[in-house]
Amino acid sequence: MAGAFEEPGSHQLRLQWAGLDRHALLYVPAGMSTDAWPVVLMLHGAGGTSPWMLLETRWNEEAEREKFVVVLPDATLPQPDMPLQFFKNPRVWNDGSGLPPASWVQADDVGFLRALLNELPKHLPVDRARIYVTGFSNGASMAFRIGLELSEHIAAIAPVAGYCWQRGPNPKRTVPALYLVGDKDPLVPLDGGTVETPWGKRVNKPPVRDTLARWATLSRGPSDPPDVKLENLYTVARFGPMLEARIIAGLGHHWPGGYGGLSERIAGPYLARVNATKTIWEFFREKNLNS
Repeated sequence: MAGAFEEPGSHQLRLQWAGLDRHALLYVPAGMSTDAWPVVLMLHGAGGTSPWMLLETRWNEEAEREKFVVVLPDATLPQPDMPLQFFKNPRVWNDGSGLPPASWVQADDVGFLRALLNELPKHLPVDRARIYVTGFSNGASMAFRIGLELSEHIAAIAPVAGYCWQRGPNPKRTVPALYLVGDKDPLVPLDGGTVETPWGKRVNKPPVRDTLARWATLSRGPSDPPDVKLENLYTVARFGPMLEARIIAGLGHHWPGGYGGLSERIAGPYLARVNATKTIWEFFREKNLNS
């Protein structure tokens, strides 16, 4: 179906969901074919916004090279009637953790993202078999949740520096997953421990291996220990054919290869030597709902 958003460039899509005005930033590259288009859904972290996330990750540049649409939805504010403020009123996804700052919002974000996926074909020629989800931090945790609860719509996920908090349900189909995290991440410590969030809250975080094991179990993956190898810039752990984790030496809580827009005082060291956007697209592009 032809729509208003097929012209190259950035567009704002708005829809009402559960009494809230929800919105997403769409980026359409130049030179798209008339065929159905792959879609990458990019979920920002707590306190982030869709424009900031697009600038930080440069998904628009990868979309121009590889020809797919980028959709960057915005989470809700804890106080919807008050202005956006990173420390006092940040945009946050309801990732199911029950921990601050996600505990500050009660929005039905699974329902919103389902509605968004249903809305997109009204405006763009979407390839429903090639819808992918990635996310950073709180957005990564939301990507895990979507991979479980909307698995029949998602070809693959790639969470970056977040947790799988869900204990169910089992997905209707096993969703391939690529996970990225830095080994110097102070907010997602590999071995777990007490973390002070940017919002001044002290919370206990589990080891990253618990997230990977939980996802593998929920996805009916192998219960055997992962196959761990050193590969170029990563330590790679493969949990069977459907889950791969890449641990980046020396990286803190940043989008790998982004602009490093987060304060190193809060997020730890930034490195540019790994391009997460390119790596994730290479993982996504061969996946579809029938593979």
